[in-house]
Amino acid sequence: MLALYCALRGLQDGGRAWHLAAGALLGLSFDVHPNTLAFMPMVGLCYLLRFDGGRCWLVRAGCSRPGISLGAAYYVGVRILPDPGHYAEAFSYWIGVDKRPPSADGNILGALQAELGRWAQYFGRRIVELALLAIGVWAAVRRSFATRRLDPLLGGLLIALGVFVVLVSSKTEYYLILFFPMLVLLLASAIAELGAGLAAVPGGALVTGVRPLAGALLAVLAVSGLGFEDNFRDIVEAASDFRERDYGALSAQLQAQIPPGSVVVAPPVYWIGLARPPYYLEYVDFYVWERIRRERNVSWPEFLRQIDPEYVILDVKAKYDVTRSTPRFMEDNADLVAQIRHVHYTRVEVWKMRASGGQRGANTPSGPSGLREASR
Repeated sequence: MLALYCALRGLQDGGRAWHLAAGALLGLSFDVHPNTLAFMPMVGLCYLLRFDGGRCWLVRAGCSRPGISLGAAYYVGVRILPDPGHYAEAFSYWIGVDKRPPSADGNILGALQAELGRWAQYFGRRIVELALLAIGVWAAVRRSFATRRLDPLLGGLLIALGVFVVLVSSKTEYYLILFFPMLVLLLASAIAELGAGLAAVPGGALVTGVRPLAGALLAVLAVSGLGFEDNFRDIVEAASDFRERDYGALSAQLQAQIPPGSVVVAPPVYWIGLARPPYYLEYVDFYVWERIRRERNVSWPEFLRQIDPEYVILDVKAKYDVTRSTPRFMEDNADLVAQIRHVHYTRVEVWKMRASGGQRGANTPSGPSGLREASR
């Protein structure tokens, strides 16, 4: 979205720096997450559709090329060149197995149905939100036909949807958050058009009475389109849920057993309570092992040997996975220093490894940094 802003500012105000920044942000965005590839065409459409003829848009689009090259050079230099073999291995597993694109299996129809199911699952519980965002899409379609020029946001939204159908295997509804900036901007554009139309209406008392009502309506539309009602309910309920679940109490019990600065392997649910300054841990997600185990057949003992943690936190599910893989490994190599029972979190165990610190600081592809990089 920042690249989109820079591109639009460059097209509106001129200046090569804006286009250079837009290109650099596009190049760097892939390092944040490869799914940004789906939204890059939206920025290109701004150049393609902003001007009708001549070389104007070509010149401005060309200004972004050095920025894209700069971002790509950063990615290659930081992610690939330090260990090309490891990168190729991780990437081939990620693309070929863990995140295998639906297009590789040829079942495009099934992928389309799953994608539409994702949207239906989310908006099935949010009809008002769906109606409001649909207003923005409808206004963009109407504007595109009226001006005979595709709205870049609408075009980018459709392209991103197509990319997600054919390339993204995960169809969880959480990915919809990536589409919301465009949807909300389309709604904002529709609201702006409505406001401009009201401002142009001739008349005296009629307009004086209508404008406050219209302003209130626009505010309601803008806030509702952002899911305010749903999010506000989540915030209120989450506060009471956390009190009832005693997450803070559980975090305090874990902190009492683990000294600050320790290296810890644990499920991610406990990280929030253990990452509040000044209390700090070097925290490694337990489920990194789940992925590395499928990717490279790394055993639990090998994983711990490479991470070299001082403490391991296991809940019931994590303990089951460890025990199924290597029975009695924890009992033979660590001391159970605490066992916390809770009605919501079942049983949480804190294990102190008997031998640690031998490999801490290693920086090899098979060592701690390599495993953490593979978890990205």
